[in-house]
Formats: sequence, structure tokens, C-alpha cells
Amino acid sequence: MNALTRAYAPVADWITLEALDQDPYPIYERLRRESPVAWVPCAGRYFLTRYEDCRFVESDGDLFSAVEEGHRMNRAIGGSMLRKDDPEHAKERRPINPTLRVKAVQEIWRPVFERNAARYLEQMLQKGPGADLNEDFAAPYAATNLAAIVGLPGVDWTDIRRWSLAFIDGTANSAEDIDIWRVTEAAGAEVEALLDEAIPYLLKRPDDSMLSAMLQARLPTPIIRANTKLTIAGGVNEPQHMITSAVWALATHPRQLAAVMEDSSLFGDVFDEVARWLSPVGMISRRATRDVEIGGVLIESGSLVGASIQSANRDSGRFLDPDTFDVLREKLPNYAFGSGSHMCAGRWAAESAVGHVALPLLYSRLPKFRPVDVVAASFKGWTFRGLESLPVMWEPAPTGRQRAVDAHDLVLRVDSRMQATEDVVVLELSDPTGKPLPAWEPGAHLTLKLSVGLERQYSLCGDASDPLHYKIAVLREPGGRGGSDHVHNSIEPGALLEAAIPKNHFPLLAAPEYKFVVGGIGITPILPMIKAAEAAGSEWSLLYLGSSRSRMPFLDTLSRYGQKVTAWPKDERGRASVESLIQVSGPSCMVYSCGPEALLSGLKVLSESWPKGSLRVEHFSPVQTPEIETSSFSVEIGSTGEAFNIPVGTSIVDVLENAGIPVLSSCMEGTCGTCEVAVLAGRPCHRDSVLSEEEREKNTSMMICVSRASTPSITLDL
Repeated sequence: MNALTRAYAPVADWITLEALDQDPYPIYERLRRESPVAWVPCAGRYFLTRYEDCRFVESDGDLFSAVEEGHRMNRAIGGSMLRKDDPEHAKERRPINPTLRVKAVQEIWRPVFERNAARYLEQMLQKGPGADLNEDFAAPYAATNLAAIVGLPGVDWTDIRRWSLAFIDGTANSAEDIDIWRVTEAAGAEVEALLDEAIPYLLKRPDDSMLSAMLQARLPTPIIRANTKLTIAGGVNEPQHMITSAVWALATHPRQLAAVMEDSSLFGDVFDEVARWLSPVGMISRRATRDVEIGGVLIESGSLVGASIQSANRDSGRFLDPDTFDVLREKLPNYAFGSGSHMCAGRWAAESAVGHVALPLLYSRLPKFRPVDVVAASFKGWTFRGLESLPVMWEPAPTGRQRAVDAHDLVLRVDSRMQATEDVVVLELSDPTGKPLPAWEPGAHLTLKLSVGLERQYSLCGDASDPLHYKIAVLREPGGRGGSDHVHNSIEPGALLEAAIPKNHFPLLAAPEYKFVVGGIGITPILPMIKAAEAAGSEWSLLYLGSSRSRMPFLDTLSRYGQKVTAWPKDERGRASVESLIQVSGPSCMVYSCGPEALLSGLKVLSESWPKGSLRVEHFSPVQTPEIETSSFSVEIGSTGEAFNIPVGTSIVDVLENAGIPVLSSCMEGTCGTCEVAVLAGRPCHRDSVLSEEEREKNTSMMICVSRASTPSITLDL
């Protein structure tokens, strides 16, 4: 930048990076009014703040180049398409376009978004009012969706977010902080190691993911790695912040919220307006390839130019009353996702995930859903801008001592009863008034109150897309605790049963391939998983073990799938060698199993040689844990600071209920997951049959009906 150029350009030396980070909108308003094209020393570039000027920059790839030699992004993630011009950019972008177009999003990815939204909503419901919408729903939802689209299903969402933040921090590391670069490089190494496993698998088994599309196009491995990291870097923040910003915006504009609640089709318009009014991405950077005049200002060849997305979307020359949030405003294209050849490839996926799935689900399932304190909500950032935290509330659960069914007040009618085998009965249930039932996802279970003091959990085995019916199958267990006998002997069509809203501690994660292994009545949670896998186009197979065909329910239903199903009645084929029948082919293959404890224990041993996280199981009976020397410990209630001593031989549930602390519980064996509570401090000693090994290692929650503390005290989110 020479003195001559600066003489022509207004210099906005009153702008600081700190002020931009705090709130860029007043700064942009002043720039649009006083100097729409200005040199901003703290950012080292010209800021363009009018809509038409920003669009002009992106419309002319010859005049304004995306290539910036020495850009920190190249060190952070490698040479990605974002920092390239056509035709090189187009060569890398073209393969992924089909998997992110509207039709593909609707047919391939929306079902994935719906499963993930239901899964994380369930987890947020378990935390109850006061849960953080960002941490408990938006972040895990966005990261899990991204993992599926990229082609890394099954990767923990916390890893996806950690990598995303590391790449963003590296790209923004203007101070060249060594520690930041170490974290960025470590994240890159982890992603590359994962890709080294995933690439050979996807070459043999192509799917609908971006990674598979790049491989089929035969892009060089370094380019595939760089663009995978690019997608991870940019694909979490935007949808995550769009969700929290939308909820905050609607809460601060009650008339807009009322209109949306009156007409749910407006949630798509909410997405568009939030993207305009609170754009999650702040600026697009380009380099002038020759001298050019914009708005009467000479920009010299080689100068860096920042086209401000946030300012363009508040330009009164483009939008009427632009500083007002108005879902019903005239529909004009905004600049939130850029334009031209570099327009965000994930735009339609983001709209589907946020506007068509997440927001409608949150507002339909959570009565009077709103932030706890809209005034305290704090937006931060200008390159990426959003809420880092947004505690939310909805109609609170009843207080006092509550069993699982008492907390939800769901009444179901038995519509039909069918004898599936000599010892399995199938019940179809509905709302007595004909209203739609709460939605559920494959793997969910239903808690039924069968009689006074008798609650049992049964896997839902019907059609998750049927809004009017639930279906369960109940095995008679001689010598059991009485639940199955009651169902077989006393429940007839027309009976009314109290129930809890379905819960899911056995969710089906998105994956290109599944191996289902079940024993006997363990087929029930797997049936809807098979249907979901089939609908998603995933490869799958089922190994169904049983003592005899006459005691293996739903064999007739499964016959339609042909050779994908292997039935193994022991009386015909002898004892099955699961080790020889189940082969895990790669890191993208997930194994789901439910059945007798011996089967699950055997699979756990086998899984030690599989990629971590490949095995997911559901237990019908408590896992026998090794005898561990226990002692009393203290439980502190996070909301009040009250502390209670938990003696040896007494559960946390019992102590808290006796003290009048409201907790939910049901099975008291650690198998149903009803009593799961978040852990704020201390370390649990897990004794449940619900949490996976990965979930146990995190120590973020525990089942308080059976688990204890391995530290002298533990603080619970109650």
C-alpha cells in the first residue's frame, strides 16, 4: 500500500478489531454512510460495505482473485478450493455439487438430519429447562450432520467441533502463536489419519458423501485432505449459530414468533431472514489483480479487499428497513452465503437442517420454548458471529417425586394384540382421541405403567414414520418380575395404558454400512433400524439368532430382504460362531446388537480389534459389574448447593427422593436410562447398562439409580 493509494482511499483508522468483535453492525452502518469503500488498517484491507459493491467483487473472478499467497488458511488446512480461482476451483468444486443440491439434500440428507435432531432433542429433554441450546443441541446436531455429509459417520461430534475450532483458530492466528499452530497441526494429523482409514473403504464401497464424490472424481489425495478439512472448518459454526440466533431473534420479536407458530411453513423464511439479519459469516476476502475503481475509490493491484457479508445484508439500498428483523419481508436474495462460483456449497443443506428440521422440531416438541434471558445473551465475533451460549426453557416438568410415567401423562389405547410366537405378543397402541403421537427414532423405547407400581420398558418396533401408532413386542419371561406376565395375561384390545414419551439411548448413527446381530426378542429395536438403513441406501446385513424358528418373531417380515438376512435357529444349524459370521470391513461399518448377555459380551470381546466406537449394544437386563469396594460419598445439588450423604447400599435416587428432591426413575436397574443426570463435578463409578464405553469415558452423565461416585463427592445438574 503506497501513499498515493492511501490518499485516494478514506482511512478508517478509528476501527479496532476489538470493536468489530464486540459488535460490527454500528461500524458498518457508519462506513456505509461516510465511506462505503475504506482502507481499514487494523484488518490490512479495504472494506466494501454496500450490497452491489460486494456482489461486484464476487462476480468478477478475473479482477478479484481468491488466491492469497502465504494465507494462514493454507498452513492450517492445506491448499483448499476456497483459496483458488477457476478453473482450478471448479475442478475441485464440481464433484461435490451433486451431493449437496436440493434434490440430494431432500432425499439423502434430510432423513439423516431428522434422526440427528430427534436424538439431540431427546438428550436436551433429559437435561430439562435450563439446558444450553448451543452445547446440548445446536453444536452436536451441526457437527453430527457434517460428519455424515463429509463421509465420516460415527466420528464423535466433539471431535468434529474440536477440529473445526482448531482449523479456524489457525486460520485467524495473526499473532503466529506457536501453541495455536501446535493444536491446529495436531487436529490436521488426526483428520488425515482418519482419512487414511476411510479412503480405502470408500473406494470399494462408494456412497453419497462428499469424500466419496471426491474419490470418484480421482482428485489427488492432498486436495481431498485439504477440502475435507475446509468443510470441517466451515461446516459447524454456521448451522450451529443459525439455530441459536433464530431462537433468540424470535424470542425478541414476539409478533414474528406468533406468526410462525400460526404457520409453521414460515420456518424456512425464518432461516432466510436470520441469515440476512444476523449473518453467521462476516466477510469474503479477495485480492485485486489490477487497479480498479469502486465507488470512486482507487484500489491498487495486489490490494486485499474484504466484501462484508454482514454489512451488505443491512444495506438500505437493497433492503427496506434493513435493521429490522422481519420474517414476512419481501423476498429478495441476500448475501449470507456469498455469490458466484464460490457461493457456499452447503447452503441448501443448512436451510434443510435448520429451517425445515431443527426449528420446527424444537418449537413443536417444547411448549413455550424460549431463551432463559434474552438480555444476557451475548453475540461475539465478526469473521464468524454467533452466540456461544443460550440457556433455554420450556414448560417445566412437574415437581416432586416422579416416576417416569407420571412425568409425561401420555395415555395410550391398545388397538390390537397379535401372537407373534408362542411366547411373544405384539401390541399396537394409539392415542384414544386419534391425535398424533410424539415422534420417535429407531432404537427408542417406551415406558409403560402396567399397573400400580409396575413400570416396564419395551423397544418400539413399528414404523417410525407412522404418526398415529406405536408397536411393541413382549416376550413372556417365566420367573421374571411380573411385567411380561401382566401383558400376556391381562392386556387386551381396548385397554388404556399410561406411558412416557419415548426415549432413545440406542440411536442409529448415520453410516454407509451396518451389521445387525440379534438374539431372540432383541430383534425389536433393530426392525426400525433396518428400515431406516434401507431407506438411506446403506449396506446392511442381519444375523438373527434364536433357539428355534417358532421362537423367533418377525421372520416373515424379514423375508422380504432376502440374503441380507441370515436366520440361525440353533435347533437346525447348531451353535453359531459369531466371530466367523461377523466381519467389520472398515471404520465406517457400525455393528448394532441386542439380545442375551452372552451374545453382547462376546461381541464386546470381538470389538476390541475393531475401530473404536464400531459396536453399539442395548441390554435388556443389568450388566453384571465386577465387585468394587464402595464407600459412602456426598452428592451436591448443582442448583442449590445442598449436599447429601449416600451410604453404602443405598442409591442416589433413594436418598434424593427421601429428601424431596425431584428426580425421574423407573427400572432401578440401570437399564432404561430414565434417571440419567448430567455430572458437573466429580467422577462417577458407572454401573449401568446404558452408556457406551466412549460415553463413560467422558464422565459427563450417570444413571443415579445404580451408579455411584469414585470421588469423595460428586455434583449433579439438578
